[in-house]
Amino acid sequence: VVLTRYNNRTYTVDSVDWDKSALSEFNLKDSNCTFMKYYEDVHNLRIRDQYQPLLKVISKKLPHPIYLVPEFCCMTGLSERLRADFKIMQSLDEYTKVNPAVRQDKIIEFIDKINSSKSIQNSLSEWDVKINNDLMTV
Repeated sequence: VVLTRYNNRTYTVDSVDWDKSALSEFNLKDSNCTFMKYYEDVHNLRIRDQYQPLLKVISKKLPHPIYLVPEFCCMTGLSERLRADFKIMQSLDEYTKVNPAVRQDKIIEFIDKINSSKSIQNSLSEWDVKINNDLMTV
């Protein structure tokens, strides 16, 4: 399962189509269009690796497959095999079901690590990003 950042939709990937890339064409409103041009025109996204294979999604709603560009996708979720493994799920619970005080301490510890690292601070300064030490009170 992947999440596409440009539309916040999730898709179950059926396969990787090694024969298709961002330079491949598809039919869009009775004309041919490359994936590269489509993403640039519709989503204002520039594909960096024009030769990467595309992810193929079989849709139950559409008569044709959907092709996704991997660099615009984030993996999400767990496979059926992992969900069926009780020990793995129990181990995950230790990290995902943490009480609020422990979670807050871990976040503060993480922020301290970020703010004390020179290399991270150099990278963040390139983007003009600063991490505040104080947590937000709601």
